[in-house]
Amino acid sequence: IGVPNWSVYHSKRLFVSTEDGVIAALNARTGAIEWRHLLSKRGNVHLTDALQVHNRYILTLSDGGKHLRMWQMGDGALVWDSATFAMPTSLPSNEISNMNPFRKVAMAVSTRHVAVLSRNFVYLFGAATGVLEWQLSSDDMIDPVGNDLDVSNAVTGVMLQSLHALKDGRVVVVGLIADTTLGATSVLVTHLDVMEEAVETTTYDIPSHAAGSPWALALETLATVEDNERIVAVVSDALGQSLAVLDLGTGAWKLVDSQDIPPLLSGGDTGPASRGASLLQPLQGSAHKIVTQTLEDSSTAALVAVVSSDDVASLVKLIVAAPGQTIGASLLANPENSQSGNQAVLVGVAADECNKTGSGCAKVRMATLVVDAALMKKDVGALEFPDEVTLPDDHGPLRGTFPHGVMRRDGTIEYRMLLTTEDDSVAFVDPGKTLWFREEALSSIQSMAFFSPLAASSDEKALIAAEAVNGAFMNRLQLQGQHFYKTVTSFVTTEHDLLGHDGFSAEMRTKLGFDKVAVCRTRSGRLIGLDVVDGSIRWGRLLPKGYSVVVTRPDAIAGLRPEVMLIRPQSSVAATKLATTSITYVDALDGDITEEMTLPLVVTQLSPLPFTDKQHRRVFLAISGPETERMACIVSDSPEARKQMSKLRNKLFFHVIDHDAGTLESRHVEIDRGQVTTSGHMCYPSFSLATAVVAPEADQTIVRVVYHSDSDTVNTPAQVLGDDSLLLKYLNTHLAAVITVTKPPPSSNEKNNRDQSGVARVGSNEDTSGGSSAPSPTLFVSLVDTVAGRILHRVKHTTASGPTHMTISENWVVYSYWNTKAHRTELSTLSLYEGIIDRFGLNPFKVPEQEDTFNSLTAPAPVVMQRTYIFPKAITSLSNTVTARGITSKNLLIALETGQVMSLHRRFLDPRRPNGPPTAAEKSEGLQQYAHILPVMPLAMVTNNETALGLTDLYVTPAVIESTSLVFAVGIDVYFTRTSPSKTFDLLASDFNRPMLLTLLGGLATALVAVSRLEANKRLRDAWR
Repeated sequence: IGVPNWSVYHSKRLFVSTEDGVIAALNARTGAIEWRHLLSKRGNVHLTDALQVHNRYILTLSDGGKHLRMWQMGDGALVWDSATFAMPTSLPSNEISNMNPFRKVAMAVSTRHVAVLSRNFVYLFGAATGVLEWQLSSDDMIDPVGNDLDVSNAVTGVMLQSLHALKDGRVVVVGLIADTTLGATSVLVTHLDVMEEAVETTTYDIPSHAAGSPWALALETLATVEDNERIVAVVSDALGQSLAVLDLGTGAWKLVDSQDIPPLLSGGDTGPASRGASLLQPLQGSAHKIVTQTLEDSSTAALVAVVSSDDVASLVKLIVAAPGQTIGASLLANPENSQSGNQAVLVGVAADECNKTGSGCAKVRMATLVVDAALMKKDVGALEFPDEVTLPDDHGPLRGTFPHGVMRRDGTIEYRMLLTTEDDSVAFVDPGKTLWFREEALSSIQSMAFFSPLAASSDEKALIAAEAVNGAFMNRLQLQGQHFYKTVTSFVTTEHDLLGHDGFSAEMRTKLGFDKVAVCRTRSGRLIGLDVVDGSIRWGRLLPKGYSVVVTRPDAIAGLRPEVMLIRPQSSVAATKLATTSITYVDALDGDITEEMTLPLVVTQLSPLPFTDKQHRRVFLAISGPETERMACIVSDSPEARKQMSKLRNKLFFHVIDHDAGTLESRHVEIDRGQVTTSGHMCYPSFSLATAVVAPEADQTIVRVVYHSDSDTVNTPAQVLGDDSLLLKYLNTHLAAVITVTKPPPSSNEKNNRDQSGVARVGSNEDTSGGSSAPSPTLFVSLVDTVAGRILHRVKHTTASGPTHMTISENWVVYSYWNTKAHRTELSTLSLYEGIIDRFGLNPFKVPEQEDTFNSLTAPAPVVMQRTYIFPKAITSLSNTVTARGITSKNLLIALETGQVMSLHRRFLDPRRPNGPPTAAEKSEGLQQYAHILPVMPLAMVTNNETALGLTDLYVTPAVIESTSLVFAVGIDVYFTRTSPSKTFDLLASDFNRPMLLTLLGGLATALVAVSRLEANKRLRDAWR
């Protein structure tokens, strides 16, 4: 589901919304997902702005207050879906827009209506039907009180801040009024009678400081708390040094003593406005009770306001947590006959680091405090933390706390808390224990590499080797114990337990190459080793963000285990003023760090070399230095590596892509001029060979660059045609495909139809359907030779834009884009060929001249064939099947927005498909008549009847057997499957009659023995005659 950003506890379930645009219902006891929905469309995440329980329904407000939806609480069925459309604003100032006054989004629910505050407008929807019944702008609220504001002024206008729904059906809107250059000077309170459509507005001038100086009130610094329908507004000044409290019922103001505000709350010269955050912000889950602000030392200050019959001025208390602690809160509604009003549970959280037997752990201590009117009249000291919970493993510091108070039948209060950590893990804890734990880092995988686990015999060989070296008697006992255990389990284990759900045993899966370990790098920086057989996490490690994962040892060899290299540039050290790059080698099977080192240079990219070092690690060239003097230094430097480098003289190139300039520069490494740096690393200078301009215009941007996959294997360099002639494939491993997009500037009509805040004016003639006279977006696809630095082929698509996806395999390129004019997804395919040999051009007596090696500097440009198709589904990723030897036909893998992965045969995309009925020769190749729409066949879905939510990427690796490819589809879900484009021709079918085969073979062997004896007897009788 991702990392929660909203959470509501109700009826033993947690209703959450996440940063990935998912709303879900979780079982509070087990953490299991009961239902969920993805609010994103075409890759755009719609974050939830508010989530609230209403009767037996869930209300969500998302996408900046645009989409309001109601869901059934039981099964998550959508009841209704409404939208608040973009409306004009009363503040057209760029300066005000930079302060984000329209970021305020709120939702309030009454008995019959749902009120939404979005973009300085208030929308009222029917709670039962979701129909928009009334909408008001800030101007509609100003007119009743006769406030004549000059909205042309840069700092003038009304900024609506919060909503409250009363029991009688009225809605209270609170905002700020700015009419001077000093900022906001008044608080606007509007009562909306929805049934009568009546508006009643009152303004309250903000008092001056004790010294008489006017308030420089920062925008977005108003927060409200409510209890028993009495509302209190709290505002802060621009510097965060003073607080003022307004009772909206009596209109009385109270200035909070500045001595009660800790120094850390003061923003100093920077101020809350310049930080883009206010001094006071409502805490998620308790917007009507407690207001919090995170301090600079990671602690939190909580402003508590409990409204009762007493004087409101005495009912404001400031509670500050100690450094390293955070305060959360949860609102509790007391029974209706209670006279004390609503209560709030204030929960303090402190996280400590600890070590147990060398493994990291996170110890969380919690304290609870019931906030009511009695608390306001006594001093609150430091919070004590009697409850302690230890989270599993090392998941980093706490990132978010979502406390939930529960009222028991005996009137006592207990609480549970949803915790999120730095590595995107989620835990639900009870005082003293952890109820459940979820690894939500897997919902944001950014890269993946595959490794084969060690076979069982490898461990035995390691034990035997250890015994031979050390003569350890215990190693022999351990080995014999393992053999005895396997012997016993082989008799008592049933066939169902011995075989997995796919019908293969663990040993057989390892032999066939189905058993893999996927090393995943996530958005939070967590590195995870995932077992693809059962989806379990073998190991996990939280690392600093900003690193890249490079495979250095893909397989176990010479007693060494598979390994990856983590490379991360580091900022310069103050003492040396030198920027460095850290390199860490990690065991891919268990996550142990095997070696760490630091390079005294900033590595901008890595270029692989075609050899390994003594430890069988792949050697790389680290590219660094300024653009005109780029240096190439050896990573895993050794005398053997330098000797291998000398053999690559005049053969080593690398390229650099400048996204800002839109160029691809090819550079030649001068191996003869290599020199050892002061740090002992061998570095080689380079010079620019050629530069290809892939984005020549200023308005063009590079959006995607794709290369050949390292695991892509070519079986044959030619394609046999139907008439027995040979079509030679253009196989260039240095080929790169670059997609650039041109975005047209807005037309003059569009500029006039939009105000300075970027919102379209009501009644304008702006065409949003793509049919305006403005220039259309254009998409370019460039095929570039990265060694020669030249563009081999370039394709232009008008009225085309992103999202774009692309894959390259052998001699064909497939990419997708969005047609803005036809409003559809299109697939284009390019096939590259060197030439053709006719049916009689190759025989024992006639052999055409062919080059033994491919030279990018002298090779002619390929012959390119192209076709474009319409694909009826939205695409989120493209890839292709990969096999061990490239014999199996390669299919295109398409990740759909619906959460499925489709396998499309290559012949459907062949540009040589004839426009008319195919000839006999074309039929023999499997070519079909060209059709502009590609079929979406349900039987071609490799995900079968499963749906993977929010797919973003596809990762493919070959198995040991030739027929099978292993496919990993990642997004919010992680889905693994095996696909066989040409069927499993190298495996027996699962329903194969093995007993009959054994019986037949036994019968044949018996018959052979019997016949042999009969023949021998016959020969003996013939010899005696």
